[in-house]
Amino acid sequence: MGAISAFFLPARFAVLPSVVADHHLEAGNALLNLNQNASLFLGPALAGLLVAATGPGPAFAVDAAAFAIASLLLLTVPARPAAAEPAPARAAGLLAEIREGLRYAWNDVGLRAVLLLVAAINFATTAAMSVGLPVLAHQRYAQGAAALGSLLAAWGLGSSVGVVAAGLRRMPTRIGPLVVVTVAWSGICVGLVGLSPSLPLALVATAVGGLADGMINTYGFVWLQRRTDEAMRGRVMSLVMMAAVGLAPVSLALGGLIAGQPTLLFSVAAAIMVASAAAAGLSRTVRSL
Repeated sequence: MGAISAFFLPARFAVLPSVVADHHLEAGNALLNLNQNASLFLGPALAGLLVAATGPGPAFAVDAAAFAIASLLLLTVPARPAAAEPAPARAAGLLAEIREGLRYAWNDVGLRAVLLLVAAINFATTAAMSVGLPVLAHQRYAQGAAALGSLLAAWGLGSSVGVVAAGLRRMPTRIGPLVVVTVAWSGICVGLVGLSPSLPLALVATAVGGLADGMINTYGFVWLQRRTDEAMRGRVMSLVMMAAVGLAPVSLALGGLIAGQPTLLFSVAAAIMVASAAAAGLSRTVRSL
């Protein structure tokens, strides 16, 4: 399943410009992201009810049926002629195509900067959200598991609002300044979550941070889809996903080392994000995107 996801996740964003018109990319990406947020809310809730009523077997059967239905729906996606590939990559095979994708992304200074920024942000947030939130809910808030659930729900709600807002408005002509502001905004909110003495304050900080995350995720994919040549779009999206998850094991391991001090963990994550936003803001290339 992990190997299949490595193909599916980049492909779902790479294929979108072939399915919708250019002026609908904001709305199309918003629907994809909103669908994902909704599945994070509804999927576990429905699965919990089903498992409680019938056991895990039928729940897995329903999951398999959902995959089958999704596969049939994918058959209705209209096919387009394959984009022209560079001759060397076409002749030399898979490894040459990978090298060509890496060379393409590296030679585009804007893409290179975005990939580095994505890697830094996800390195910071993975430990904070996956390790820090459970520890914070357990140590600081009496509600325990209920607190963790409400924090995740607040993030998802804020992210959904950001996704909808981005889907209703065309992307700004220059996305660079927006990237700098939203990354700093998210970093500050991550730090405030770690410092919040009460659950309501943490919920507000989490929701506001999720708002920025949902907005920039939607606009970011639109920018990538419009900037990348069609022949390279799949490879560039794969690099984006690699930047997003490649450092996750390191982030989780390091987060575990300081998990007993969640305020420190969130502060370090916030510092990385704010520093990344500052570095991006100092880059003329990023500001001009």
